[in-house]
Amino acid sequence: MGLYNQPAAGRMVGLWNTLWELLEGRIVMPKMKTNKSIAKRVKVTGRGKLMRHRPGAGHLKSRKSPKRLRRFRTTVEMPKGMAKRAKKALGL
Repeated sequence: MGLYNQPAAGRMVGLWNTLWELLEGRIVMPKMKTNKSIAKRVKVTGRGKLMRHRPGAGHLKSRKSPKRLRRFRTTVEMPKGMAKRAKKALGL
């Protein structure tokens, strides 16, 4: 007999029993999974900001100026909207 096929009083007893088992540690809640593709691409600072590498430094470097190539070596803070989604994927 399912939990929702019982009368209201029986449902409450079933919910309390489940809650009690959860508190006692007999039921283990599932863990959050970190999105590994995001985790490999960003670093979290001490204050919780997400830093990423600048795109475009992978190939065709001969046609790019030295100043531009130096800039590619630096990291920048992720934009707020993108950082919000990335933090959710990282479980932060």
